[in-house]
Formats: sequence, structure tokens, C-alpha cells
Amino acid sequence: MKEMVFVFVSLTFGLLTNIHAQGIPIDIIGGQTLVTDCETGQPVGTGYVSALYWGSGTDRRSYVQVGGTMPVTNGRIFGGSRTITAPGPTPSSLSFYGAAWQSAAGSSYEAASQVPGARVGQSEIFTVTPSAPPTPTPVRIPDFQVCPVPEPSAIVLTAVGLGLFGLVRSRR
Repeated sequence: MKEMVFVFVSLTFGLLTNIHAQGIPIDIIGGQTLVTDCETGQPVGTGYVSALYWGSGTDRRSYVQVGGTMPVTNGRIFGGSRTITAPGPTPSSLSFYGAAWQSAAGSSYEAASQVPGARVGQSEIFTVTPSAPPTPTPVRIPDFQVCPVPEPSAIVLTAVGLGLFGLVRSRR
């Protein structure tokens, strides 16, 4: 009997928490986000793709990619429409960030960011107020830069240099 009550309560709770889940349509405003090279300051050329990530808080690891990748043409991101499935009622705000990378370095930002020398970049995390569905919420990704992923030896060399600097400074 206790098992039947537990199953009934679990199913009821599951239905009640998911019954309000709804799709929130968003429209990525195309051609307004500028992606530049951090070394030259120039817009990136062909061979770059981008993605939009959605989540909450400041930990980007908890964000998920919304839809497929988007092309970067003449340094501009061209997006299109996407739908976010949010649990419960429509939230009062939505947090996003954009990312771009060299497509030859990987099929995702996460893969490309592990390739030494590949150019990758992320925008700041930004928040928008959702429109009432079915009206799409316009999303404009802030401008950002792509930079080369450092070589592992450069990171080690920097750490050794800082360690030596600290050692010399502590002896004075």
C-alpha cells in the first residue's frame, strides 16, 4: 500500500511540475553582433561558426546550446529562430551568451577550445526579458572577440616565470 501511495504522489508531482513547461520562442537578431580578432581588431572572415547558450547564473558550464550552430559572415553572426523549453511558467528573465570558433578546430565551442592555436571567443552573459509566447523574444548577442587558445607550453612557461619572480621578490 505504501508503495502505491509513493508511486501516486511521485507521478502527481511529476505531472504538476512538468505541466507548465512551455516553449519560449526567441529570435536572434542577425547581422548586428560583431566578432573580431583580438590580435588584429578586424572582423573575422569565413571559417567561423557561432552558437547561443542559455542558462542561469555565472557558471557557463551549466549553460546549454540553443539549437544548431550559426554562420559568421564578414564578422557578423546570423542567427534565426530558436525555442527554449523552460520548466514551469515563463521566467521573468532569460540569460544567454554567444560563442564563436574556427569551424576547422571542432564542431562545438567546447571541442575547439581544447585545440591549441584555434581561435575561440565568448560574449559576456546577458539577460533579456521574455515576450509573452507566442511572440518571439528578440535576442542580440553583444559584440566580442576571438583569440587563439594558448599552447600548453606557454601556460607552463608563464607559471614558471611568475614563480621565479615571486621567489626573487620574497628574497629581497
